[in-house]
Amino acid sequence: MGDNARTFPVSERLLDHRPKMGSSIWEYLWLRAHVTTERDCNGKAVGVVDDGRPVPTSRIAAELGRSREATLANLEKLEAGNYIERSAATGHAYDYRVFILGEGPSG
Repeated sequence: MGDNARTFPVSERLLDHRPKMGSSIWEYLWLRAHVTTERDCNGKAVGVVDDGRPVPTSRIAAELGRSREATLANLEKLEAGNYIERSAATGHAYDYRVFILGEGPSG
């Protein structure tokens, strides 16, 4: 990341979710690092990734050094676990919303 490194707060409560998330924790952290706006949604903090623009799965995979297939499987796991919401866009891209763990009453 070099000079463009981003910092963002992560609650230690994220570690409580690691057994359920498995290796998809890296995709969760990637999405969390790319949150541009946060809002409250029924008492939960929700982050919008890249201003709501579609993010290609291949971009996430490349930046994490994984295959697109492995990244897609991990994103599906995060969605099934209610850690993220995503909406399909053109091609292999999605609009992402991330539930910010450790913030709000249900974090």
